[in-house]
Parts: sequence; C-alpha cells; structure tokens
Amino acid sequence: MLPSRIFLLFHINMLDRLPFGLKPSPAMLLLVLCKILILDITDDAQEIRDLKRCIYDLCYMDNCACTTNSTYTLHWAFNQLKDIFEPYKFSLQQFVTNEMKLQSIIDEHAKESTPTKVKLFGLIWDRTEEDTLATQSLNLDKMASSKREILRSIASNYDILNFNMPLLNRARLFMQKLQYMKDLEWDTRLPEEKLQEWRNIATQVNSAPEVAVKRYVGRRDGSYKLVAFTDSSRVIYVTVIYILNETTNELRFLLSKNRLINKQLSTKSIPCLEFQAIAFGTEVLIDTFKELAGPICVQPINITGLELYTDSLVCLNWLNSHVNKIDAFVINRLHNICQLCEVHPIAFNFCGGSVNPANSASRPTSYQMLMKSSFLTGPPHLCKDVKGDCFNVVIPNPLISGSKMNRNDDSSELCCNCSAW
Repeated sequence: MLPSRIFLLFHINMLDRLPFGLKPSPAMLLLVLCKILILDITDDAQEIRDLKRCIYDLCYMDNCACTTNSTYTLHWAFNQLKDIFEPYKFSLQQFVTNEMKLQSIIDEHAKESTPTKVKLFGLIWDRTEEDTLATQSLNLDKMASSKREILRSIASNYDILNFNMPLLNRARLFMQKLQYMKDLEWDTRLPEEKLQEWRNIATQVNSAPEVAVKRYVGRRDGSYKLVAFTDSSRVIYVTVIYILNETTNELRFLLSKNRLINKQLSTKSIPCLEFQAIAFGTEVLIDTFKELAGPICVQPINITGLELYTDSLVCLNWLNSHVNKIDAFVINRLHNICQLCEVHPIAFNFCGGSVNPANSASRPTSYQMLMKSSFLTGPPHLCKDVKGDCFNVVIPNPLISGSKMNRNDDSSELCCNCSAW
C-alpha cells in the first residue's frame, strides 16, 4: 500500500451484526464489506464508487481507512461514510486522522480528545505534522534467565518493517550462541557470566530512544523505483529496501530484513556471503515489487525500475560472467537470481561501503551509531554517491531478446544473461 498524505482511519462496530470468535467470521466480514463497497454500487456516482473502492482496498478486518492528498476531499469523504454504512446498520467509531481540523470536529462531536500518537496496525502513528511511524519502546526482560525466556523477550518486540532491527542484532546473536550450546536445555538457568552478558545487552537496548520513519512516501499517481542495498558481515547478511520518487528524487525507507549466518555458511568466504546477501536482497526486492505493483495488488502503483546496490565488485563480476568455473554455491544462487529477475529486470550496481546503508544492519549497532548512519534515510544523493564510474549489471540482458537462463545437458556452462555498461 502507498497511503496518500492525508489519512483517515476508522473502526466499524459489527458486534451486533456478525458473530466474532468463530472460524468463518473473517470470511463473512470480508463478504459483507465486498457487498457494501464493491457490489452495491449500481446507483452510485463515480466519486462515491471511487471512495468505496479506496475504503475496501485499505480495510483490515473491521478497521477501514480512506486516503487523499486534498483536505477538501477528505472532509467530503468523512461526510459520505454515514450514508454508505448506515443503511446496513453498521455504526462507525474511533475516527483518527492527521487532518487536524477534521479531527477537532470529530472530537467535539464525540466529546473526547484523540491523542497525537495512536496505534496503527501494531505501530505507533504520530499524526501531527511529523506524520511518522514508530514501534513500542524496545523492551528486553533483564530478569530472563533461560533460553526460552530470552527468546520470548526478543520476539515480544513487534516491528513489522524492521527499522529497529540493527538495535536487536546483539540480542539475536547472543540467542544464537545459546542455541549452539546443546547441553543447555530450554528451561535451564544460564551460567552467571551469560546472565550478566544478557543484562548488559538488555540495558543497552532498553535505553534506546524511539526510532521513527516517515509514513507518507509519495502520491499514488506518481512514478517510482524500488532500490535495495545489501551487505554481509561474518555474522549477519542484510537487505534494506527504499522507494525512490522519480518526480521529487526523494528516497524513503520501506523495510529491511536480515538473517543470522548459521554454521553451514560460517565457513564461506566474505565474497560468498556478500553473494548470499545479493540473492536474499533480490528475493525481498521482487516480493516487495509484487506487493506494490504485481498482479496480486488491488491498487498497483507505477514502479518503473528495480535496482540493487552492493559494495562487492567481486559479486558484480560473478553476476556479469559465465560462471562455469565458479563453485556450486555461487552457481546455485545465480540460478535463483536469474529466475527471480524473470518477474522484472533488476539493475545491479556498485556502491562504496561508506555510503551503503545496509552496513549498519549487518552487525551489532548502538542507537548512536544507527542515528549517524543512513539506514533510515538512504544515501542523500543516490545517483551521485553510489554509481560513480563503475559498471552495472542488468538481469535479464536487455540486449538479448527473449533470452532465458538455461543449462545445457552436455555442458556445465551457465548463461546468466547479464550485461555490463
């Protein structure tokens, strides 16, 4: 989803109309909303149809929303909601918006005051001019004394976009070390030196201030590029996804993901781990593209290109070469990359390590180090800072029409269909 600048969230009270708690309840609710917002539109004007479609696209269970870039349009939409739902005996409640004049009218009528920070699908939405999303304050249980309690404490920090991820890397690596201790049962009390290490980790994480990202990333009718950065250390490989507004040239954080390096990968060289990060980044980039502009998206946006940046020239040369002389580890991942790129071509580029925002997420990071990095903002001047004079690689090769990656039955040579500029 790509919500517009002005956002209105509301709750549909269905307790008197639908039985909650039963397995078919979510399906029944979706069917009811489909009838109200999609099917019963025969006598509606086009603007009402558009409003209903917008609400339907942004609904999650009994929470619905509408979004626009115009203050006037949002006020008009709010006045239409009663006429849309009242004929079906559904009352509306808990209106929240970042349009302050409309919120004042709503609060005055309801005789209540809406706080400036409210919950939005598990995150904290600051609906003031800042218009940011944040998680609940990170909280690790310093009194946890077993593997089960420590894992529960780490997993209790909900962060669907993973913008707090670098701050939890140290805790996750500590948990990984505990898992390697096979003689330590899940409910056995840890040795005192391990407990002290855990308390130090928890103290550092709990003292970190709130980390927030911008909610609004651009207009639905704009054109965009998805940009991924990847990196790997000896312990973690990571990808960070941003969206680039081609009109304003603004780069905004979308999400990040990382994986701890297990024993199987721990023996690999740094270039191999960097290539693992590229394969992982390609997978996440394609999945994000499908969610925003693919056939499963109900309201796709215009994404004109996909780019992935790495600070490993070795990996770029692997992508650009015939790889029959490279080991199976690289060949298998190159095969997967080429298959994913059949969904949409990806341009693989080089960026210096000093401007790679994924660097801060591939190792344990303190709050101060995170704020000094470009992890949440991306490189300030994407084209100038990261491209330089280095070649890039495009998969599939745009110069080879209809080409596909294939492996000949009588040859071990692999054609990756890349091009260097």
